[in-house]
Amino acid sequence: MATHETEQRMKALDLKLQSEVKQCMDFIEKSHLRKIQRQSLVCSLECIDKASRNATSDEIHHCMKKCQVPLERGQHLIQNEISRFQQRLQRAMVTCQDEANDLVTPDVHSNPDKLRKIENKMGNCFAKTIQEHIGMIGDMKKRIISQLRDGIN
Repeated sequence: MATHETEQRMKALDLKLQSEVKQCMDFIEKSHLRKIQRQSLVCSLECIDKASRNATSDEIHHCMKKCQVPLERGQHLIQNEISRFQQRLQRAMVTCQDEANDLVTPDVHSNPDKLRKIENKMGNCFAKTIQEHIGMIGDMKKRIISQLRDGIN
């Protein structure tokens, strides 16, 4: 069982990670995704404006659906990057837990000093992992922006 101090430390690190990811996603949404959303809406309006009186609702719907493809691709791209980031973080955290579990011996629960050392080792591993992943957010942001610019149309 983790000490209160260790739990607080992990919560603070988790909040920092969440905040950094949110800032990254907010930037991407405001600076790139909104432009793509606008283009999709303008394209959809053009489908309606350019449709002749003889155009069927299916033809208009098909045109509008094509307009949404770049936005859907962009959203899919972002979701894939976030998912890979989360999976990588989860694997690293499991490694930290495994390393701590490898130190557990039958006497650990009757030895508070040993238990504290194991908790500290795991906490330090978690902290290092989270800091490393916070450092990866900038590169993830660059990848997403580059792909949004180059490859979703």
